Amino acid sequence: MAHRIWQANKNKEGTPVRLTGFGTGNGLTWPTIQYQYYGELAYTWCKQLLGTPCISESTYAYMNSSIPSCVSACKECDKGVSLACDLGRLSCNDGIMEPYMMTGRNPYNIRLMCGSNPLCYDFSAITRFFNRADVKASLGADPSVQWHTCNGVVNMEFGADWLHSVAQYIPPMLEDGVRYIQYSGELDYICNWIGNRAWVRALDWSGKANFNKAPFVEWTHNGKKMGWVQSLKDFSTPIKYTFFRVHEAGHLVPMDQPAIALEMFDRFILNKPLVN
Repeated sequence: MAHRIWQANKNKEGTPVRLTGFGTGNGLTWPTIQYQYYGELAYTWCKQLLGTPCISESTYAYMNSSIPSCVSACKECDKGVSLACDLGRLSCNDGIMEPYMMTGRNPYNIRLMCGSNPLCYDFSAITRFFNRADVKASLGADPSVQWHTCNGVVNMEFGADWLHSVAQYIPPMLEDGVRYIQYSGELDYICNWIGNRAWVRALDWSGKANFNKAPFVEWTHNGKKMGWVQSLKDFSTPIKYTFFRVHEAGHLVPMDQPAIALEMFDRFILNKPLVN
């Protein structure tokens, strides 16, 4: 979406939108790279953080053995081979995602078990809220349509896009001075911080070498541990390119760590570095 706005500004389409920064939180941005780190997260990181792996050693080996075929499918999908997009998604998820899911652990927070709720959380309160007649009226929504937390039909329609990379849209914006931040909750499995940091470091642009040389440092604020940050700074933009691993947060960072999320967001909006 940010790239489309940036492109429209360049092409002088419609009303200009002043785009100065954008970001992703626990995103699946570059599947070719990110799929290679699910086993690492589920075995090594779980062991380091929880004291025991989230999967067995044999499962870890099985997941790693599925990486070559998955990576190949991702690359073919990016070339426009639609069959690779469809079959590859099933292959990648069966070989790399599913073994973790079979443990019963929450894919959005490795400290939790999933439980009986199909989304691993109870979102009934927000479902009731959006289906209230007054809320629908205030939003201009069709009163006869029910709001769902997760719509299976819509999800299926986006299925063919699952393995597509969108990382290629980022470098031209960076080169044009638009700031970027990738933040990842360290407890997330589904779009985990290890895979996200790997693609952030792999992205080809003029600041790649300097960013990769920058230290990955702990950030504390008002005596509270916020997480770990790696940033590329220059004279004009204090946080041109940033990766932020959020302490004790899962996939839903603002839900798990609202104060940290707000501080991060405020600093990014105000063009201030996360670590002084």
